[in-house]
Amino acid sequence: MTTVILDPERLSLELRKLLVPIELRAQPMLFSDLPYLFVPLAERIIIRYCVSNKLTFERTAQSWDVTTYYSDDFKEITRYSWTPFVVEDRFAIEIIADRDADASRTVMKVVDVKIHEVMRK
Repeated sequence: MTTVILDPERLSLELRKLLVPIELRAQPMLFSDLPYLFVPLAERIIIRYCVSNKLTFERTAQSWDVTTYYSDDFKEITRYSWTPFVVEDRFAIEIIADRDADASRTVMKVVDVKIHEVMRK
């Protein structure tokens, strides 16, 4: 059995390459539903990455952290952050995504991916 040496900077960079280009657009009437459509999509990409790189992963039971802020052009943006997985029993993957809307559309997209080292008992 071989041991996988995982570099957190590389993991973060590779996941950013996969996730940051992802953007989901919907009609304004789906404003409240968009996170429920977007989150499984982002998580499925992480699962496929882990499987293709032979990394072990475990789903966490953490809920979303949701905050609202205003951009420079006074647009209201809702920021979601969540930690869906721990990889190789050592690194928690945090995804940060923004949702914004106007009269014609609602958009949700990943803005960052962070890796946190976790201490297992």
